[in-house]
Amino acid sequence: MALMAMALMAVLPVAAAQCTTAPAAPGRTLVAVVGDSITFGFNCNQWKGGYVKVLQDSLGTEKYDVRDCGVNGLDAVKPGDGEIHHRSYWSSAEWKASMAMKPEVVIVMLGTNDADEWCLSQNSSACPGGTSKHFATDLQALTSGYIQLPSVKKTFLMIPPPYSHLQAVPHPVSVQQCPAPSSSCGQTSPFNGSVPSDGQGEPEKEHAKACIINCVIPTVVPAVAKALKLPPPLDLLSLLGFPGRVNQTAMPGLHPSCEGYTTIGQYIAKTLFNG
Repeated sequence: MALMAMALMAVLPVAAAQCTTAPAAPGRTLVAVVGDSITFGFNCNQWKGGYVKVLQDSLGTEKYDVRDCGVNGLDAVKPGDGEIHHRSYWSSAEWKASMAMKPEVVIVMLGTNDADEWCLSQNSSACPGGTSKHFATDLQALTSGYIQLPSVKKTFLMIPPPYSHLQAVPHPVSVQQCPAPSSSCGQTSPFNGSVPSDGQGEPEKEHAKACIINCVIPTVVPAVAKALKLPPPLDLLSLLGFPGRVNQTAMPGLHPSCEGYTTIGQYIAKTLFNG
């Protein structure tokens, strides 16, 4: 009976631990995964934990303790640096816990929500601040805080996955490819006002957000990694098919499906941990 129980434990999936300050068991490497709803695992109801859970499953529990410090709807920018619709990760209990748990490895991915408040120059009157002015410096400061922890041995940044929902509406090429230059995101729209809403918001607004997520943030994150002398960031954008026809089974909209989370988790395990 005991042997049967042990065999079952060996094959059953193991959920990633919550973002607590509890120390890791001796011999286990503590991995803190920092992010927003994509890290939290939003949109996958088959299990709790999204790609972080898949990462823990892939690595196993003998050597690794993976903590899910993702929080729905949070920005990378500091409080007061343009976060109007969302809260700042800096103000979250998960940020405090991830700093206090003494992680050895930290994985950071933020920016998808910052794109919602990017506030380009042409609409600055409606949004005087805007995250675009502070995203790079605040993401760098956030990541630097982890690097400076005495316990941390490795820190990694990740480029968020693509926003692909608008491929279902006319002129999908504008979402599949980036304009030249990418800084023109949001300054022109392929829509004429007659295009119905895609269910996520006004088409023009969603197109601008998709352009920031797919074309601008992927240029900022590598620059931050380089400034911090970190390895090149893991590129989830390319992993899921951008530029070009994004895998909409894995990435049906702003959040991955369970299949997408599985792809991401296994990719991280293989790339960072040889799992």
